Amino acid sequence: MVVRITKILVRGNFFGNDDNDEFFIEYKDKKMGVFKSFEYISLPFSITGKKDLFFRLLDEARADDLDLETIINSKVDIRNLVDLVYEHMDSSPEFSRQVLDWSLSRAFLTDNLLYQQIPEETSFTEDIARIVFAWEQLSDFYAIEGLVGGDGISNPFIGRRVHSLDSGILDVVEGLLPAYLSGLSVREKNKRLLQLSSMIEKNPEEIERAVAVQEKVFGQAFISENESKSISQSIESLSRTALTNNTEHAKFINSVIRFHNWMSMGLKRDDPKIDQYDSLCSPVKRAIRLIPEEFQEKLRMIKDATSPKGLAIAYWVDEEVIPGKDAVLEELVKLRKTGLPDDSMYDTFEFEDVSFYSGLCGGKWKGLKLLHEAKRLFGLKFNIAEGFSVSSLGISRALREEGILSLIERDIFDISDQREKIVARIFNIDFEKYIPSVFSRAKVLGEDLIVRSSMQGEDGVSNFSGTYESMACTIDGLNRALQFVAASYFSEEAVRSREDIGLAHIPGISMVVQRRLEGTGGVIQITSLGSSISYARTAEEAVSGNGTHETGVLEDLLEGSELEMFSDDFRTLYDVFGDIDVEFIKNGKLYLTQMRPKYSPAVSEGADLSGFPKIRVNSVKDLDSLNLEEKSILCLGFLDDEAVMGYAPRIMDVIRRNREYIAAVSGPMASVAHIPNKIEGHFKIPYFFEVKDDD
Repeated sequence: MVVRITKILVRGNFFGNDDNDEFFIEYKDKKMGVFKSFEYISLPFSITGKKDLFFRLLDEARADDLDLETIINSKVDIRNLVDLVYEHMDSSPEFSRQVLDWSLSRAFLTDNLLYQQIPEETSFTEDIARIVFAWEQLSDFYAIEGLVGGDGISNPFIGRRVHSLDSGILDVVEGLLPAYLSGLSVREKNKRLLQLSSMIEKNPEEIERAVAVQEKVFGQAFISENESKSISQSIESLSRTALTNNTEHAKFINSVIRFHNWMSMGLKRDDPKIDQYDSLCSPVKRAIRLIPEEFQEKLRMIKDATSPKGLAIAYWVDEEVIPGKDAVLEELVKLRKTGLPDDSMYDTFEFEDVSFYSGLCGGKWKGLKLLHEAKRLFGLKFNIAEGFSVSSLGISRALREEGILSLIERDIFDISDQREKIVARIFNIDFEKYIPSVFSRAKVLGEDLIVRSSMQGEDGVSNFSGTYESMACTIDGLNRALQFVAASYFSEEAVRSREDIGLAHIPGISMVVQRRLEGTGGVIQITSLGSSISYARTAEEAVSGNGTHETGVLEDLLEGSELEMFSDDFRTLYDVFGDIDVEFIKNGKLYLTQMRPKYSPAVSEGADLSGFPKIRVNSVKDLDSLNLEEKSILCLGFLDDEAVMGYAPRIMDVIRRNREYIAAVSGPMASVAHIPNKIEGHFKIPYFFEVKDDD
């Protein structure tokens, strides 16, 4: 569809209009909105792989001199697409968080890429064209800002629901952070920085830099000792809170967006250390200096909000009260033809890189990155195997070029009829063709490697323990291992697990490539309710439920063991991150191979489960016929079977089918193993380890 562009800016009118816009200017004796009235409802198109359709709709609105709302509402199929995505977000907070994490990380990346395009010397018309181009390219970011920060048609975030008071606490404490951090000991300061880092998903030094910028701009307020304690409690509470509804997501993401305003946009070590959002704000600041004084005066009512000032100038150019419209349109056409720069430098992330957005790197890499930062800040003794993250960007590029994304995007909520075809095509991908940096980087690690899943949402509020695969390989087998792990995202159990909690099947596929370790393995869980530890011949056996298992107080469990010298390390990790599940390998040195939050089901202290009947299942063959009709405790007596991991999908199906009648599950498998972890973390059903009676 080729359309002659006659307008620079298209109004959105989804999140505001001239009467209720957050920012406005006076023009021809009329109040004109210059921010929310221009925000676009682009997220439903992006999340379903139809961003090109969104840009075509913008062009249609330009040609007909209409706002985007009018265009979308005039097309039943388009309106239905928007409503479908919003309805899923409204009914599934997990999907809402998936959308936010996936979109925000890409928006921050786009911000970076856009800034890289800006030459040192620009003209006024180039600046205006770049403002409009950035506004369109960052439409998902401003759509999120509109959703979580205010009203909107069918907005899934505006419902009045019970929410954690801490979910928006970053906004409350933001201005107090300079004074707060300056009053802490070095250890306590590092602890709080690392907790903030775990939420914002950038290095502690980046958080500290943002706080320093705040102090430079606003000064350092005085806070009392009681206020300092209150801030500590709020940061700790938020860092350990599992946000469970859309209101909490909205408050948290809105505060994160604001906090990013003080941060560098750099994602990697060699990225430009420019302030976040400067891809749009930088040309705005240049343009302001070049407009007549009378217009600069009108902008002063907008105060410190840079983006609305840029939109106001673009609006005046559009209305031709400031000259240069034709030249701006020519520049805009050039920018659209050029598109964004190559993003392949973000195909991999290292431990030393400043960002670890879970939408790009996944849950497992986030846990490893936090371990790396904790070791560095606190001088801890454990080790982490050398490795790197394969981001979802490169994987998605390969899937798109191979025609796999088009199969997924037919219906991101139901791929059952495409699943086998998707898997087959993945096993034909030559990943080295699309992400060559992964292969060159892997060669530095040596011959023996392991490729591990690090999917979006894998190790977060919902525990996908054991659902996705890992694969040991050599350099020559790296492509096959990447295929194998990527294909596990589309296994029957993985697809069902995402659908359990309302997640879409958008390919949030990332991985971790590490030097492979040999040695004895184990898992340790540290929680406020007690700790447990399992040892086995290998780490794989430990998470399969084999080996020895003990529960008790952390110090008692470690005393006299081969892990005793690392007791302070584990205590520090618990002190910073709260309830955690940590996997380890011991081969002369201690290597921590995974850390994830341990979210236990909400069973009230002293809850009495004795009134529920116990349904015992002592053989896997009896699973398929199990259909509960009343609330019961399900006792899986066969969980100590050495081959039990092969039955995991069948076990999960039984729990899935009967979940509303399962009060708890018990069995002779250590609670730190994959199956109990998924029962508790994914299905939110309490699991109790029971020693099997030999009689």
